[in-house]
Parts: sequence; structure tokens; C-alpha cells
Amino acid sequence: MQSETASASFADMVDLIHWHSFDGKMLTPESTIVDLGANRGEFLTKVSNTFGCSNLVAVEPNPELFKELAERSDLIAINAAVGGFRGKTSFSIDPNDLASRVVEGGTGPSTVTVELITLDDVFERAGVTKVDLLKIDIEGQEIPMLDAVSDEVLRNIAQITIEFHDFCGLVPKKEVKRLLARLQGLGFYVARMSRVGHQDTWLVNTKFRPIGLGMKAKIRLLKYSRGFMRVWHKLSKGSNWHLAYD
Repeated sequence: MQSETASASFADMVDLIHWHSFDGKMLTPESTIVDLGANRGEFLTKVSNTFGCSNLVAVEPNPELFKELAERSDLIAINAAVGGFRGKTSFSIDPNDLASRVVEGGTGPSTVTVELITLDDVFERAGVTKVDLLKIDIEGQEIPMLDAVSDEVLRNIAQITIEFHDFCGLVPKKEVKRLLARLQGLGFYVARMSRVGHQDTWLVNTKFRPIGLGMKAKIRLLKYSRGFMRVWHKLSKGSNWHLAYD
């Protein structure tokens, strides 16, 4: 997970919050936002404050972080990891809570047992049938989770902002490409907004918003503009930019 927080837009087109790209113009106060890997809820809070969305669902397996979410009255909080099946699994809590993740069969003082559910389960527990924005940052579980989710659920998601963990070796690149091909077959337009890997991938369900050639060109321009600005920012600080977030 990326710890840096940013909010930006280009030509009033694509918004960026916590390094997750999406289209805020597709959101209204009645929109439902589901955050898988919600951490402390920073993403949901920023989206709610920026776009006025009031139907928020936070899914977080870390029991300590979940305590903070459970105290909030402005969202539905679900204490579980999301993956490819229902049951129990081992969850390794990293000192950097952005890097905590499911480790099947893991043991040790930093490992706890958590509930594992599917995305279909999330929809059922939250009582939602349509999601306007789904944010996914679940440290490698995105592959089995997407494999298990039904086409019906996916067709009722207007847009997805997802961090695939191919850039750090948690998931194979070929698996990411396979799943993106499935989503394209269901009508999603895929925009890889990160230069290396798919750590910032934006998917738009064209049933809810058609994406024409002009928009595709603007999205590509935005991607490279962001990349240039990241490089310039890091070089201006004298940092080793090629090892940083791309």
C-alpha cells in the first residue's frame, strides 16, 4: 500500500487520492464507496469530504485498525480480509501497517487469525447491489479475490481503483494481465496510471460511462504528465527517483 496522500485532477477528468486514480465526476452524495483494505479509513474520509458521498463501506482485517473504523458512525465497518474463499486465514501484522497482509499458514507473534470472505459476501453484508467506486488495496489477495467474484457483482461496479502487487513480486504479471482481460470482456476500460507495474490501475465500466478515443488520449497524456512531475519532484529533492513510486 502507498502511504503518500495526494489529490489532483487533470482537465477536470481523473482524480487521485492516496495514489488511487478514479473519476470523481461519476460520484454523487448518494454514491456507494467500498474500500477493501481500508486501513484507518483515510481514503474514504477524503472521498467523502471531497465529493460528499455518504454511503461508505470499509473492510479491514487488522483488528487494531478496525477498532478505529468501528467507532465511526459515518460508515459500515467489516472486520475481515477479502480473498478467494470463505473461512479463516493467517494475517501478518507488519510494523508498517500499510504492508500487513494475508499469509496462509503463517505463525508467529505478529500473526493473528482473521475471517476471510469474498467480494460477494461484502456486497451481501453491506446490503448493496451497486457500487459507484470500489477501491482495492489488499496486498496480493486481489488475484484470488477477483477470480472468485461473480460476473454479476462486477457488472454492478461503476469503477474500480486497484493496486495490483506485480510491481513488488507479490503477484505474477501474467495473472494481472489475465484478470484484466476478464474485466475488459465484462465491459471495463483499463487505464494503467502507473509507469511501472499496475500499482495504480483505474477501471471504468463503460456501461456507466463510455470512454471514447479522445478520452483515451487524454488519459494517456495524464499518465505521462504525472510521471514527469514525480520524476521532477524527486530530482529536485536529490532523491533516488528510479527506486521510488512510479
